[in-house]
Amino acid sequence: MTSRGWPFVELPVLDYLGALIGRHSPRVFHGIGFVCVQHLLETTGTLFQNLVRLGADPADIFVLGKAYSTNDDVVARLRSLGVHVDPGSSDAEAGEFGAVMERDVARLWRAAEPRLARSGMRGIIVLDDGGRCIGAAPGWCIAGGRVVGIEQTQSGVARLPFDRLPIVLVAASAAKKIFESPLIARAIARKTLEAMAGRSLTGTIGIIGYGHVGRALAAELQREDCKLLIYDLAAGEQAEARGSDRWCHDLQDLTARSSLIFGCTGVDVFDEVEVDGAWFKDGALLASCSSEDIEFRSILRRWIRPDGGIAAVHRDHICNVTGVEVRVMRGGFPVNFDGSLESVPGADIQLTRGLLLGGIWQAALMLEQGDDVPGSAMLAPAVQAAVCRSWVRFKPRNDAGSAGELPGELLESSLLESESFGELRGVAIDMAAMIHQ
Repeated sequence: MTSRGWPFVELPVLDYLGALIGRHSPRVFHGIGFVCVQHLLETTGTLFQNLVRLGADPADIFVLGKAYSTNDDVVARLRSLGVHVDPGSSDAEAGEFGAVMERDVARLWRAAEPRLARSGMRGIIVLDDGGRCIGAAPGWCIAGGRVVGIEQTQSGVARLPFDRLPIVLVAASAAKKIFESPLIARAIARKTLEAMAGRSLTGTIGIIGYGHVGRALAAELQREDCKLLIYDLAAGEQAEARGSDRWCHDLQDLTARSSLIFGCTGVDVFDEVEVDGAWFKDGALLASCSSEDIEFRSILRRWIRPDGGIAAVHRDHICNVTGVEVRVMRGGFPVNFDGSLESVPGADIQLTRGLLLGGIWQAALMLEQGDDVPGSAMLAPAVQAAVCRSWVRFKPRNDAGSAGELPGELLESSLLESESFGELRGVAIDMAAMIHQ
């Protein structure tokens, strides 16, 4: 429910964290500019709404969306807050979204410069999804060391310029890796069914990639009693050792036997593979679970039918692979982004939005303290623990069972620290003291 005078839904986890920030750092966002790439969804609006409540000037917030996830209503409501919003370009040819994003990011920085390069700004926080916005940070922004980046996706980490500026790695936080993946997996399964117009998940389902999302998706589909095949690009040679008839010895073994194939790798699955019609069942569905149009880029570039043209977001693409037709769902973009207000229910994804708000708080404190040493920064374990505990408290049920069944050690700062990546900077210790007061 929205509150009077504010356009976006209230999220208890963000309310809780916002109260902490307001109590301990009431002016931390004053004079800070924000340059952001984000999915323009309902709960993203809630995140920016909280920044404005906590003292950020909306005129100093510049946000670029990704066209395949942008919701027009969210764009309008963010603009009503006074935020500069670019919805993102939707004119990418199939498999070429990355090049369009680079162009869009350059446009965002040009729009931000007149406002954020002025004197009097205390610093700039770059909140990124995919690493391109941080990577394109211009000289005027980097000069003087008054900028901190935040990256929220694993796929974006490889693009990050750790030698140029400090970057808070929300993407590599244990809380995100442990708790978010099951939420995404559930949404993927549900939205795939919706995209299939009510057809059940019959036939064999293949999962390529057995990282956090792949494992969570396999567990979700097992609950639906689906017949599964699994192949991991990095561990194919270990298939026999796993001792399960679900594990495939090679990629073609999985694709040729599956009617529905989920890509959970974060890379172009077929980038270095020569495929032909023998690789697929006629009419097979390919569904991406990663960012942008990465998973099936090679299939789209080489085999899309001539009438494929511009990759209209949310539209399936038919690819003719030497006489065998396969359908790449939603143009190769993540199947859980369907143009609606949320890709994952708000009660679930408020966990991720809370981690992002915690990362923004940490970045602002780094600017305040003059911590401008380039390199990675671990998301403060105390922030991760606080967000997770509030999420469990406000969300009665999650993938680990009821809140009471969730292993307590998963919520401890020490475990979250050991499972997170990045340098544990001094500000993280300061934040722990604030949270535990």
